[in-house]
This record gives sequence, structure tokens and C-alpha cells, in this order.
Amino acid sequence: MTDVGFGSKVLVYVEDEITRRYLNAVIGHRGKLVRFTVVGGVKTVLGMLEDAARCNRKNVTFGIIDRDYACGDKQGWFQQSGAYYYKLPMHEIENYMLDFDAIAEFTPRGKPTGKSASHWRTIAHTVAKE
Repeated sequence: MTDVGFGSKVLVYVEDEITRRYLNAVIGHRGKLVRFTVVGGVKTVLGMLEDAARCNRKNVTFGIIDRDYACGDKQGWFQQSGAYYYKLPMHEIENYMLDFDAIAEFTPRGKPTGKSASHWRTIAHTVAKE
């Protein structure tokens, strides 16, 4: 798995297809420099990184994982077996796609709820913390 594709410089392991698509959309035209590869859950991402470090693969340097409920509160950059991975601040990548302004516009049977985007954001954050 040393070939990351024509023009790619870095292979980044991710947990799932949604994460891969989201990150490709975020980096846009810089996608030629980075290739996101779906390998499975947290344990698989970390295992692939460990294997890449052990085999001294220079093009595999990063992994990105969700801050799943079982992973504790720490987020940010971590190092394991000489490879780096980033634990996202949100519990799941789908949380980055929530548009609270759009949610606030939804009305049951055309009757405004009077609830603002910040109201729905607070509820979502409360549920995630619990």
C-alpha cells in the first residue's frame, strides 16, 4: 500500500466513507496532495498507522478518527508508534454537517416555533455531552 496515487504526497487513514467525502470536500483542489483512504474504525486506523510506521512507509503519516464516546474528552494531535493521528473535537463527523440555521427554519405544519439556531445548537451539544 505504498502507492498513494498519481501526484499524491500523503495517505491519510480515516474510519468511514462519510469522513472521506467530508474531508475531500473541505480540502478541495488540494486533494491531489492528500489521499484519504477508508480503513474502518478507530482500532483499524490506529493499527494501520502502527503498521505503516513499523514498515517505515514515508507516505503514510496521518490518521483521522472521531472522538467517539468511549475515547474520552481529549482531542487534537496524538502520536502512536511514530505515526500521528488527529482526534476530531466532535463525536462523529456527521456533527460537522449540522446546519442549525436551517434546522431553525423548519416549522411544524407551517407554524413557526420561535426557536433560534442557538437553541437547537445548545440542545445538540447537551445531548452529545451526555
